[in-house]
Amino acid sequence: DIRLSLVGSEMCIETGIFPEGTSTAGDRVLAFRPNLFESAAQTQVQTFPMTIRYLDQENQYSDATAFIGEMTLMDSIIKMLRAKSITVELIFAPSPASDLDRKALAQYCEEQVRSQILSLRN
Repeated sequence: DIRLSLVGSEMCIETGIFPEGTSTAGDRVLAFRPNLFESAAQTQVQTFPMTIRYLDQENQYSDATAFIGEMTLMDSIIKMLRAKSITVELIFAPSPASDLDRKALAQYCEEQVRSQILSLRN
């Protein structure tokens, strides 16, 4: 039990996850996996949904950082190095989640990220 192992501990470890459990070209959001939210749900920490967006030199969507399909790590690195420019935007949801079980937490975070992606397209 994660909660019991942290009781009395002054540890504060900030952690980021990619809750889809796989990667895409960044053009869509896959279902978030509730099991990846277990430690946050057990410890009832605030969870901040965040959307990551990559832009090219013309401030347009870029898939230069996508690591998908049969790509090797070296293929991915070469693709990124060939890009003239990559800008990374981190977009946080308006409010963090807390006091939710892992399924509700995954659903909340997925809805927030989907909403951000849709608003960025419009």
